[in-house]
Amino acid sequence: MGRSRPYRQLYLLPDLEEVHQQRRHNNDRDRIARAFRELRKKGYECHADWHCCQNCGLAALKPESERYVFFHRQDAVKIDRWGNLQPGGIGLNWAGDPEEIVVALREQGLVADASGGWARRIHIVRRADITDPSKSSPPTS
Repeated sequence: MGRSRPYRQLYLLPDLEEVHQQRRHNNDRDRIARAFRELRKKGYECHADWHCCQNCGLAALKPESERYVFFHRQDAVKIDRWGNLQPGGIGLNWAGDPEEIVVALREQGLVADASGGWARRIHIVRRADITDPSKSSPPTS
């Protein structure tokens, strides 16, 4: 009884819930949401997982919308349950200034490309899909 227990070192582990929250709010879905939030401030109508397809999404936009950005459910399935883009990425339907949209996406850490001009969608791809940016091209729709 006179012997005391040996001192045990206490290891402080990070709060796992806090780590999970940080990771959960730093995925591609959240980056897109933050970019959309910035674009809304500039007058864009923005939607994620908007209707079943491009045609229905376009038909559901407000008639007065001259500037918009959205991706539809067919693209939303290319974002995994953790909120990260799958190989091939997604395409955004848009109207407005493509460079302004791409800048907003890139400011959030996304890889975006609008090199197809006004007739093509803006593509967002995973960083892992880009091996050499000088040789990369957006996926076909």
